[in-house]
Amino acid sequence: MNGELPYKPVDEATAYKELKSYIIEWKYGRKSVPTLLDPVHVDKFLREKLDRSLHANAFERARRVVDYYDLITVIDHLEKMLDRGEKESRQFMQSVQLIMTLAQVGDDLTRAKAATYFQFLVGHKLASEHYEQMAMAVDAFGPELKVDGLQKKMSAEFDQLKAKGKTDRASDDEAEYIDGVLHNDLPKALSERDQRQRILSAQDVAKRIDETCRLYMGWSESEDLELRWWAARQLRAISREGKNEQIIASLKNVAKEIEASDLSDEEKFAYRLRSARAVRFFGGTLSTKERFVLSQPDEGQIDVLFRETGQEAN
Repeated sequence: MNGELPYKPVDEATAYKELKSYIIEWKYGRKSVPTLLDPVHVDKFLREKLDRSLHANAFERARRVVDYYDLITVIDHLEKMLDRGEKESRQFMQSVQLIMTLAQVGDDLTRAKAATYFQFLVGHKLASEHYEQMAMAVDAFGPELKVDGLQKKMSAEFDQLKAKGKTDRASDDEAEYIDGVLHNDLPKALSERDQRQRILSAQDVAKRIDETCRLYMGWSESEDLELRWWAARQLRAISREGKNEQIIASLKNVAKEIEASDLSDEEKFAYRLRSARAVRFFGGTLSTKERFVLSQPDEGQIDVLFRETGQEAN
């Protein structure tokens, strides 16, 4: 498998050390996904180390790793943990991250299973403590996920709490929290889902690549971390179709637009760095200016389409 990789991976012991730092030691460990790993080692680590004893944040970090490596081989391990045995908030949040992972990297059948589990979580007694996270999970799905049940449950709970809130401040605060999720967070997630579907449905491949690059670069109508990860995932998929040259050309065109904008030079640097890293990720020829940008201190900027060199690993 190593011969198929576009980079030389670190050895298994180093891979385990870096994954432990990023996933298990999430609070004080490395801040970005380790990018020079053999997917075989990543799969092995997750099967051995990712279990219900860990903090929910470790599951979020694991989701990023599975996403970055397009690790469909580990899906069966993740599915086995979804046993409808959630008894506390930590386990509930772990399950939210698990279904998001499955929805993001799985095939149609896997996404359908994840959508079914989402509905189970909607009906769970702990759901009301995590409506914001449930709305966030919608971002991982396509049209296979129906949110009517979630909307109805939140609306009913809002009405009950609002009535109690006339004499109880705590109930009124809870009602306002639900109202914010119902009328802000969830509509935002649905709007972003519609945007993704619009891009995917474009018949013109060049236009689809251009819009995806703009979304990844943060130079579009929406600016959101999950959208950026989605765009990176789509660009990797397009790359596997042999369209690297089109991706690189689009990235460079977007970068030119940003250079011609009225942003300050300091503001432009983050875009320059993101673009140059992505061009290098897809094997493009770097210009003198792009090489210079990559040689500059990055101020801790984390980008999805990025592969470390020995000097850049953190």
